[in-house]
Amino acid sequence: MTAGSGSDSDTQKRRWLTSTDNPLRKYWDSTPNKKVLLQGLKNIGQVEDMRPAHRGEYKYLSDVNNFTEVIEFIYQIRCNLFHGGKSPVNAHDKRLVSLSSKVLEKWIEWTLATTRQ
Repeated sequence: MTAGSGSDSDTQKRRWLTSTDNPLRKYWDSTPNKKVLLQGLKNIGQVEDMRPAHRGEYKYLSDVNNFTEVIEFIYQIRCNLFHGGKSPVNAHDKRLVSLSSKVLEKWIEWTLATTRQ
């Protein structure tokens, strides 16, 4: 996303990803099994912002076809994971990380496949 957006900030990168006609967005729009990939995350439905000043704030996933909602939901999981708000012994946290990683794995596979052509 950094290379495509030319941005340093995560906010700008996510804005580029969700609001422009970029390759990752095109891939997402054409992914037939995204509902299957995201059903587990949709079933969980919410993830809390684990930063101390933001406890009680949530990101929600209610529409797996809403690209921005999906990105913001997975990004919150990523932030919690990288900044210490996910526990490896908590079953709920493990499920969130596992399910979101499957979506990201598909994007990485697609990106690698298209750059080899």
